[in-house]
Amino acid sequence: MTGDLLARIEAERKRYDDERADNRKRFPYAMELLDPVRDAGLAPKLRHATNANGDSIGRPPALPGIGVDGDKLARLPEYLTALRELAPKNWNDPRAYNARASRCIKPNPWRADD
Repeated sequence: MTGDLLARIEAERKRYDDERADNRKRFPYAMELLDPVRDAGLAPKLRHATNANGDSIGRPPALPGIGVDGDKLARLPEYLTALRELAPKNWNDPRAYNARASRCIKPNPWRADD
């Protein structure tokens, strides 16, 4: 049973080394950047790289927020119209600001000012 496990580990390690050697041929600059980290005893993972031929490894990083492209841009005017209808009117005028401030900050009647 231990022999099977060791054989699987060896096969996995060989596959990993072959894949790393292949990546070193295809993406020499990215692998050169990872070598000092690997020499320091860490196990870096290459998330995304593109070489001069346009070959890509990994997946490009996800951008923060919601991507808007294609058909979504066509519906943008409808969205803005609905947003204006749903938004309260003059929500940041001085009177509304003072009303909100008076609801949030209540004076303490028991405090005696010196």
